[in-house]
Amino acid sequence: MKVERKQGIGRFSGFAGRNRSIVEKICNGTMLVLFFLSLQLSLASAAEVSILRSASVEEASRLEAEQAVVCAENYFAQQAGLELQQKLTILLVNGQSEYIDANMKFDHAEASEAARRARTTVAWVQGNVIISNIGAQPSARQRAFTIAHELAHHYQVGMAGGHAFALLWLTEGSADFWASHIVERMGFATVKWYRANWQAGYDYNFHKANVPDLSNLAARQDWYQALEQYGTPLTYRTADLAVFSLDDRAGEAGLFKYFKALGQTQDTTAAFEEAFDLTLSDFYRQFSRPLKEAA
Repeated sequence: MKVERKQGIGRFSGFAGRNRSIVEKICNGTMLVLFFLSLQLSLASAAEVSILRSASVEEASRLEAEQAVVCAENYFAQQAGLELQQKLTILLVNGQSEYIDANMKFDHAEASEAARRARTTVAWVQGNVIISNIGAQPSARQRAFTIAHELAHHYQVGMAGGHAFALLWLTEGSADFWASHIVERMGFATVKWYRANWQAGYDYNFHKANVPDLSNLAARQDWYQALEQYGTPLTYRTADLAVFSLDDRAGEAGLFKYFKALGQTQDTTAAFEEAFDLTLSDFYRQFSRPLKEAA
């Protein structure tokens, strides 16, 4: 697989100065009075992000990815004063074959594991590398969402270190939660639209008695098993709706508080209770009970 080595945003000469209107439209939730502050934040931290593309990926897709990075960095800086903690490389590939090859080459995944990733994911993050299969994401909205989701994982690690993935449904669900907010700022779709669609998909399968139990989505291997058994969309929708429930309870600040507390305590149950004023076991019961009663 041939990789076109293109420079990232921070080394993308004249990106904002050459076309200010692009940057203004990237995050339509950013007020004009905050434009120069937002631009300073995005270019300062985005200097640490390089975006590469395979030869089969068009340059326009790389520019889309740059815009998603700018929006994600602005979002986390404005919402929680967070910045990326390490240099990142985003690799855009086109199609399942290239995705498998990239996972084997850049993450040294075994062939069977790379094939599993290709069956159940469209992007993968490992260390400071994000691999995104844009061939499996036909719309600009989907591609932006994926970049935002994978970048959210890096902010989670920045807050919680290696423990960020200890409660996997909360890690993945909050990455989707934040990605929906970032995509909304980009003008593709609203958070309300995402939540309604995710709820509809979950409800349809729930009434068919075919949804995973949230408490069984905590460990990595259980999550992987659910992806195979229930499918990727439904597994993520279960996690997404659980995170929206937590947002209803404690607000977005509660999500940030969880990951920061997890970094300090290295204990998911203690961090969860500190952030949401609720035990994890009680939340599992509360999350499932109203759905069961409604059925």
